[in-house]
Amino acid sequence: MILAGRMPKPISVCAVVSLLASALACHTISEDDLVRRYRFERDSVRVELKINRDHTYTETYTSDGKNSEVNGTWKYWDGPRNLTLDNIWLPVVPLGSERVQLHKENFTFQVDPCGRTLCLGIDDDNELQLVGE
Repeated sequence: MILAGRMPKPISVCAVVSLLASALACHTISEDDLVRRYRFERDSVRVELKINRDHTYTETYTSDGKNSEVNGTWKYWDGPRNLTLDNIWLPVVPLGSERVQLHKENFTFQVDPCGRTLCLGIDDDNELQLVGE
């Protein structure tokens, strides 16, 4: 038996779920949250990025069996959650290739929560990302 005017509104449940998802996605990520190690490994490329509290970073990378290390500085903007690093070796998949290669450039990562850690997205579909430890 349905009482007149007492039908539950499914949209209100959707609105609550949407609000909760939005709140989680909009969680503030502070500079302190970024201070950690991040890793990437695929094909013959391995990258370890250590973000330091003093706005410096150390990147250790291996490509085709050769190990190298670089240091640089970083800046972070929480509004769009962008982390910019100068002169970083970035894992990329060039057009027409299926293998990861390293390319040196200044780069801005999209910082996103992923599981219990943070990920630094390199491409739009998150196939290439550095995962925080």
